[in-house]
Amino acid sequence: MSKNYAVKGKAKIGLYWEKFEKNVTADNKDRAVEKALSTIGGNHAVKRKQIVITSAEEVKVGGE
Repeated sequence: MSKNYAVKGKAKIGLYWEKFEKNVTADNKDRAVEKALSTIGGNHAVKRKQIVITSAEEVKVGGE
């Protein structure tokens, strides 16, 4: 069953480190982090070594 996760971190976009929070749906925490890395890297042409994940927490939605 898929769960919602809030993945937070920072990425070096251009000359500066920009903070981000990405909400993703995944089976577990590791896959949520992987999905966030893939999305940030793909959308902003940033390599994985230029992305630092600071937290990944499950988010409860609605009446769950």
